[in-house]
Amino acid sequence: YQLSLLTDAQFNTSTFNLGSINSLDDLDQLQPEFTLNPTTGNQGFAADLGVVFNLNDKLSFSASVRDLGFINWTDQVSNYAVEGEVNFEGIDAMEISEGNEEAMEELVDSLLSGLTVQTTNESYRTTLPTEYYLSGTFSPLKSLRLGALMHTTRYRGRSTTAVGLSASKDLGKILSVGVNYFTINKSYQNLGANLLLKMGPVHLYMLSDNILTFVKPEESKFVNFRMGMNVAF
Repeated sequence: YQLSLLTDAQFNTSTFNLGSINSLDDLDQLQPEFTLNPTTGNQGFAADLGVVFNLNDKLSFSASVRDLGFINWTDQVSNYAVEGEVNFEGIDAMEISEGNEEAMEELVDSLLSGLTVQTTNESYRTTLPTEYYLSGTFSPLKSLRLGALMHTTRYRGRSTTAVGLSASKDLGKILSVGVNYFTINKSYQNLGANLLLKMGPVHLYMLSDNILTFVKPEESKFVNFRMGMNVAF
């Protein structure tokens, strides 16, 4: 029943201001402010790199890196550093069971009193979630493409890797449909589909990585859906 907790955490925010606080006891007095300004001074840099190697008319390989960069947060910045030590020596269960609200409030106050909050306004930098792609495509027929893909997202020292297989078929000159299967984060029920409509140089596409979500949404953990337009010259 005796615990000693040592806290050392820092929270950086921009455009979302909690105000100046000195203790966690002030949490109930906070008046958060959110300012949406698309022309802030928070600027960064990102680069996309890629290469495609065609071994022959039927087999090709590609590799790419997306969002390799960072953002410098310098405008409307607030930093909150929480430090301190909390000692918990147990509670009087009888008072709690009898509904003594003052005892509970005293317990919470005693836990928070050992923590201090320091508020500053110093700039900071964050890296972008960088994506890595490695894929290969095999075309046994001119209108049929089979592919394999490995995709890794790395952010703040953590990596998430997905591996998948895909197949796409041209139905005439303007329409192409495809399916894909992925495993990601120990999830193996990810069956996706895509649609490509070619109207001259304008290509419209729609794709989803988990169409089973639309059939059984209560059993799905996540889904991504994208649609967009490319212009090919």
